[in-house]
Amino acid sequence: MKIEQIYTGCLAQGAYYIESNGEAAIIDPLREVQPYIDRANKRHASIKYIFETHFHADFVSGHMDLAKKTGAAIVYGPTKMKTGFECIVAEDGQVFKLGNAILKLLHTPGHTMESMCIAILDVRKKSEYDSEHIVNAINAPLDAINESMLLIDKNKTYYVHCAGGYRSMIFASILKARGYTNLIDVDGGFGAIKESGKFKMTEYLCPTSLL
Repeated sequence: MKIEQIYTGCLAQGAYYIESNGEAAIIDPLREVQPYIDRANKRHASIKYIFETHFHADFVSGHMDLAKKTGAAIVYGPTKMKTGFECIVAEDGQVFKLGNAILKLLHTPGHTMESMCIAILDVRKKSEYDSEHIVNAINAPLDAINESMLLIDKNKTYYVHCAGGYRSMIFASILKARGYTNLIDVDGGFGAIKESGKFKMTEYLCPTSLL
């Protein structure tokens, strides 16, 4: 499983590329879609889904062009709005299979009524999380897994990462044995995420200052 944020600073807009076993999904693509197609082709993957987290009024989305060029399905959260183009209007909790991964749509109305999202779990120790983490990630430490379980909704999908990938693999494996089937381990962990420079992080604090 690979997850990359493609951030455009001048628009303060983040698109996401998710790939698993030769299939890819693009979340909130910009108007120029060729970079997404090139990225997928380079990795010998086909773009299967285009997820629009909500109807965008602040930039022009490339969802229609990307669907036309790749055959990918456009997906929105629950809405009664007429789009004028073919798309999947998903239900809360609807599952989409992507390679070996399963993505579950969460209906989160607020910004707009059809808004939806997917959650991220950071299973590093609290001191590691407090030092630096992905904005809005949930800290669910492996070393307190019984308490961390209480933070997780079995009906929601979570992307799980640690520092390098070992602890998140253990976390997901233990919880899978306990009936949590919607946990997706992020390959490479926080180290790979940070190295990519494509995710919004909190300001770094030296761990020694947190002791």
